[in-house]
Amino acid sequence: MNEYAFRFNNVSKRRHGYLSKVSFALPTGTIMALVGPNGAGKTTAIRALTGIAGFDEGEITLFDHDVRADIPKDKDNLSVVLDEIPYGDSFTAEQVEYILAGVYSSWDTEQFHAYLRRFHLIPSKRIREYSIGMKQKLQLACALSHDAKLLVLDEPLSDLDPASKEEVMDCIMQYMQPGDRSALITTNTPADIDKYVDWVTILLSGSVAISDERDRLLESYGILRCSKEEAETLTSPDIVLVRSNQYGAAALVKNRDKVAAEYAGMTVDPATIDDILIFYSIKGMGVVR
Repeated sequence: MNEYAFRFNNVSKRRHGYLSKVSFALPTGTIMALVGPNGAGKTTAIRALTGIAGFDEGEITLFDHDVRADIPKDKDNLSVVLDEIPYGDSFTAEQVEYILAGVYSSWDTEQFHAYLRRFHLIPSKRIREYSIGMKQKLQLACALSHDAKLLVLDEPLSDLDPASKEEVMDCIMQYMQPGDRSALITTNTPADIDKYVDWVTILLSGSVAISDERDRLLESYGILRCSKEEAETLTSPDIVLVRSNQYGAAALVKNRDKVAAEYAGMTVDPATIDDILIFYSIKGMGVVR
């Protein structure tokens, strides 16, 4: 088994999407959330990883092979769900299956139809008659039906209601159970997938702000709350950014326990992944206290 499903090493892209010296890796058997605001470079990174688009500098390896090499086995082990369905609106799910069964050597017809039943998708119905959420589910059914070792899912929950989001994530978690499968999921709302992921990578303006284990981030980061006046006294190097308003101030901090001891009179709460993303995004926009 490969140690990593994929690696980015100093990858840059300057046209038709922007990436600047992007480096991060997904260990095999884990799920990573690739998060960031709209325009952060998430889709550009996915397009580079999957070979849909090129890049200018650096290296991307997929199952230890350069993604620019045409290795059929690697492509067979990769499943991609894009933010827009790649099949023509005049196709039916049955016709899509016919095409994909000829593309993937490990296509599982029985599994595909089991997902269609689970998602209440009529095989003979034309895709143009599906809702946006149904189209997303059809893509997922296709992605989960050929024993891929890496799932790459671009905003798979964006058009789904809360119950459907849970159902889709349940399907992904079941698919991960063999232990040799990995998943990369992009989102600009980390709360949707926070409890499911092992790793978090935050992209801002085409660059990696953070890439670390989810649990380590949640153990380390915190939100310090204080008055505007107290905020002026904050000098710790572990303070990422301070935000003030008419009601008081809040700061994103690293090394939460250390900062809590240093500022014993102030409250330091655990930070969520959403909190971390919001503060880093604001910092990236050049907003100061």
